[in-house]
Amino acid sequence: VSSIQTCADKWKGWGNSCYLFVTPADGNYDPKPSNWNMARAYCLKKGADLVSLTTNEEVDFVYSHTKNFAYWFWIGLRYNRTKLRKSAHWAWSNGDKLNITKWNTGEPNLFETEHCVEILKRLKVWNNEICDSKDNEKRAWICEKPKSVKTSRKTAKITTT
Repeated sequence: VSSIQTCADKWKGWGNSCYLFVTPADGNYDPKPSNWNMARAYCLKKGADLVSLTTNEEVDFVYSHTKNFAYWFWIGLRYNRTKLRKSAHWAWSNGDKLNITKWNTGEPNLFETEHCVEILKRLKVWNNEICDSKDNEKRAWICEKPKSVKTSRKTAKITTT
């Protein structure tokens, strides 16, 4: 029995994950999900979540696929706030630990209203933004899920003489 890790069509494989880059320029794009919550719901329907960027190498991989697009890309980072301001923090939607950040100069800011994070157009830096942004900009997003494991059973053909 042998097994290999694979990604479905249109998903890009890197490490142990598969990534789907959803933009207005491709056939996967539904023009409605331009806010963070709708983008996340789209990913969840695909058995994925918005991307969590946990290493510099993963940031480089994602950037290699986003740098040529003139869109902001939603990622899975969100500002979670409780009633006690002290416990407010940035967290990945899938529960991954926040090890690295790539904030643009002066970011994050406007904590009272900007709780979701996007990769800025053609840059490798992050910006916090209103999750339900209505600035008429079409936003893209990135879904991430573990690679599926395909197993195959090799059978030996035995011939007798």
